[in-house]
Amino acid sequence: MSEVKFFDERSSRMIAACRLALAVTFELSVLLDPKEATRATFSALVLLVGYIVFAVEMVPIAWRYWWIEHRLGPVTFVIDGLAFLAAAYFTESSDTELASPFLAFFTFLMLTATVRWSWRATLAAAVLLSLGYVAVGLILDAQGVDINYYHLGQRTVYMAVLSFLLIWFVLRERRTITSRILPVVVQDDILNGALNAAISTMKASGGAICWSSEDEPRTELRTLGSLGLRRETIPPQDFELPERMPPTLFDRDAKRVLERTADDAIISLADRLPPGLAEYLKLAEGISLPLEGETGRGQLVLCGIDGMSRDEFDAGAAVMSELTSAIDRDRYDRVKRDAEVMRMRGALARDLHDSVAQSLAGAIYRLEVLRGKVDKQQDPRPEIDSMRAGLRAEQVHVRSLIEQLRLGQRQPGLRDISTDLRSLSESLAQQWQVSVRPARDMPPIMVPA
Repeated sequence: MSEVKFFDERSSRMIAACRLALAVTFELSVLLDPKEATRATFSALVLLVGYIVFAVEMVPIAWRYWWIEHRLGPVTFVIDGLAFLAAAYFTESSDTELASPFLAFFTFLMLTATVRWSWRATLAAAVLLSLGYVAVGLILDAQGVDINYYHLGQRTVYMAVLSFLLIWFVLRERRTITSRILPVVVQDDILNGALNAAISTMKASGGAICWSSEDEPRTELRTLGSLGLRRETIPPQDFELPERMPPTLFDRDAKRVLERTADDAIISLADRLPPGLAEYLKLAEGISLPLEGETGRGQLVLCGIDGMSRDEFDAGAAVMSELTSAIDRDRYDRVKRDAEVMRMRGALARDLHDSVAQSLAGAIYRLEVLRGKVDKQQDPRPEIDSMRAGLRAEQVHVRSLIEQLRLGQRQPGLRDISTDLRSLSESLAQQWQVSVRPARDMPPIMVPA
């Protein structure tokens, strides 16, 4: 396992592994050095063996069963806390300053609390453990053990400072979790690009995304990865997004879900089917994330996440924010592009009317003049040459217009009509056989296109 892969493991797995490592290390220290346990050595060994059995049993649960691991969270924390206080009771004395497992156990408990619960719950756990530690010291003192109250107070202060630093660090880390999301790749189909970015960020094997715009009752569906390539429009009578749709980890076969509430609490629910799109696609296990945007609403479902746990909620919050913003921006850009196309159509219609349509009208007029000359048996060739030159000039003008449109040089906005007036004057003079001259040194005249 690479270094990056190791430190990217889910918190539930790391907690189970560290718990087992602490239990085994403490057991070995007591076996190798019986003086480690300053009192009731046999009882300490028995309790440690029981704690090791408990730690071993929690490893496969943490690795495979995220719902059970979450439900057992408060119970396992209480057992870990009691193990911490028991270790302090069996090992604390004036001669075991450096050998006591105090610091390792307390750090483990605080990190477990910060990963599992909110900062308020972590603070409450820190207060209870500190009071329990002080109570253990008072009990030992009542039993006649020589307790150094200076060191007891010193360690209590250390516990308070360490708790404060851990709570601050976790709050800061949660505020910067959005940096984990990958940039959404802009594609012709924004839903495919958003889904591809989400699958890559969450390390899923497949996923599905649906979106329903505010102005359209239908729902657009896309799937990628292990769910296959699927692109379709679902009519409203076949599928409709539920009104309430919190972030959810789901196990459809077991009918179990973990939901993240509006106040960031995580609750476990039994006998509950997955929401919306996950149930529509009959997915067995995965995470469902709501997408609430300004231009519509949708749902993202990801499956095949290795070691899925409640950690997905933090990364999922960043994914929800990033993808919703990307879809909204794409919808706004589409509206803007549609408006620009309409303006371009208007400008193109005016150009065709002012040039091609007028030239054709002039050609009809000159054909009538040419017919009169033929009837009078006058030479029509000069008039034919003049008409040919005019039509050729108009052909050049139309080709120039097409080339400008192709190269993107003609865009909605402002345009200089002084150049158009010069070419128009020459064309009118030749077409209508009149004298038309623009003013000399005409400055640029910028008007809306």
